[in-house]
Amino acid sequence: MPRRFMHGLVVLVPALALGLLAAGPAFAQTTGRIEGRVLASDGSALPGVTVTVASASLQGEKVAVTGAEGGFRFLGLAPGEYLIRAVLDGYATLEQEGIQVGLDRTVTLELTMAGTFEDVLTITGAPPVVDVTTTTTGASFSEQLFEELPVTRTFAGLAFAAPG
Repeated sequence: MPRRFMHGLVVLVPALALGLLAAGPAFAQTTGRIEGRVLASDGSALPGVTVTVASASLQGEKVAVTGAEGGFRFLGLAPGEYLIRAVLDGYATLEQEGIQVGLDRTVTLELTMAGTFEDVLTITGAPPVVDVTTTTTGASFSEQLFEELPVTRTFAGLAFAAPG
């Protein structure tokens, strides 16, 4: 190989390697992140929450589902203002606007969702009719009952069949 080519190669290879090393951090600083947890109003983690981010900086929306610890993460977000929405059956939908994502920045959120179920006990119906003014009791027996019951065929025998 000619000496001139070798000299150019010796200069070019280190310059190329240095350029690639410098380009790595430059590419890493073009996006940001949103991460966080979704909690119930009592402070416990909520798994299975559908979390959505939307922005004019995005095409469409990005969707994530929280894990067992209620955590979510959105990577590779273009800088800008974002809206985040959390949805889970049995809880009020939560929306938070104005979340600013910057270059190579992580926005950490803790979202608290309120339950939509109420502890309300509704009793319908009416109490049974009870006569509290008298102490007498009574019973009414048909002729068929009188013939089928295994009691003596007297008035005293039927009195023992009456409640109370």
